[in-house]
Amino acid sequence: MTKSSIPISWIVAGLMLGACGSDPALLTPSGQTYLRLYDGNDQYVRLGGKPQFPFKVRVTDADFRPVPNVEIRWRVEVIEGTLLSDPGGQPLANPVTVTDQLGYSSVSLLSSAAGLGNVVATADGHIGSPATFTLTVVHPLDVYVQFWPDFECPGPAVFLTPDRSGDIVITLGGTLLLQYGNFWLDHRCRARIVSVSEPPGGRKFDSDSMVPSEVYRFTPNVAGTWQLLDALNGGRGTLTARIP
Repeated sequence: MTKSSIPISWIVAGLMLGACGSDPALLTPSGQTYLRLYDGNDQYVRLGGKPQFPFKVRVTDADFRPVPNVEIRWRVEVIEGTLLSDPGGQPLANPVTVTDQLGYSSVSLLSSAAGLGNVVATADGHIGSPATFTLTVVHPLDVYVQFWPDFECPGPAVFLTPDRSGDIVITLGGTLLLQYGNFWLDHRCRARIVSVSEPPGGRKFDSDSMVPSEVYRFTPNVAGTWQLLDALNGGRGTLTARIP
């Protein structure tokens, strides 16, 4: 058979088979399906703003193959805010989204009250539902800083300031929200941040023993600098409160 005599029906069939092999939407899920947190957990956002990353979930089967067209219902718990479409950023009057061909679905949030809260995604009939994101909404003067072991527990604390210097700066009147790692950190890890020196009249800094994801709040009462130490593991930093 010459090249020119190949039946058109064979060519069409071959194209269809190729499409089936490349389009995730045409894959048939095997067995049970799962709703999983994918991105956006353990974030902080300034009051009146949006988080840096959207709250994204993924639905897959046991072999991590995507499951498209799954309805995801969203709600906000504890704090106040308006759920927004992602992408687009439009308010969602009916906060329901649908997973795409790769199994992903996401929303964002416009915060309207400070505090700790949750964004919850529900997909009926899928293992892992509901999936809960945590976030911290802070006042404009507040400062949020995470600290982690330098490598793994019990490594000395490293304060993840923007310049990685460990020098935390805050405007007097704001509150420091100091978070120990997040849910990725081994649950057996512990840390305790204390002040080894305080400015004249300044309160002592003592977080007590902290578990991963725990947040300690400290509001400086005077301008000046605190020298900080992880009393359990080592690692130092500073906290400086400045007059507005």
